[in-house]
Amino acid sequence: MNANEVLTQIYQGEDNIHLSKSQVGTFDDCPQRWYFERTLPNERAIGVAGAIGIAYHDAVGTYFTQLRDTGEIMPVEKVVERFDLTLNDQMASGRVLLEEGESIEAERTNGQRLVKYYVERVAPTIKPLHVELSITMPIVVDESISTKFFLTGRIDLVDQNGRIIDHKTTSRTPGNVHPEYKALMKEGKKTEAKKAPLFYFPSARNRFEMAVYRLLLRHEFGAPL
Repeated sequence: MNANEVLTQIYQGEDNIHLSKSQVGTFDDCPQRWYFERTLPNERAIGVAGAIGIAYHDAVGTYFTQLRDTGEIMPVEKVVERFDLTLNDQMASGRVLLEEGESIEAERTNGQRLVKYYVERVAPTIKPLHVELSITMPIVVDESISTKFFLTGRIDLVDQNGRIIDHKTTSRTPGNVHPEYKALMKEGKKTEAKKAPLFYFPSARNRFEMAVYRLLLRHEFGAPL
């Protein structure tokens, strides 16, 4: 089965097709993985690092949303509390799988430490303009077909200088890490967690994502950033 046949099978009968930035990136990286993610049930199991990442994004997003909307800085203990609540929700969902030797409390402690470090050391340097910004852009694929295609993306943060900040969590040490985040990496390695998630600005390895984000922002606001 070739790529066109796979796409036809998956999207058959759909009038509107939405492709997210992450889907496009996954397809570019591994079409087979993209196929399985599209055809298997939505509630897929995730690892502890994934749960930590979700909790981190929620806590940091809440911090910047309050700062943007009210000008008030959320106390660090409240941000950590938000992190804990979201992590608890993830663990209670039953879809988080622990690997042998992993401890959720060790990972929680690591996540708390990194969230605290970020809020105290990095966040004060950022003036948020857009937080968790969702954009949908129509794509013209073939004017002869009735199906409409849309590219969607959700940008973690855009600051008042137009800088796109994509908060990443990973259990592998990435290359070309932004200098402001190297300290976070060292902080993570001090913990006893089996897989220390790292948080960093976009590196040279995800230029594709940044290109998509800038394309979406240009569509939404009519001017490049």
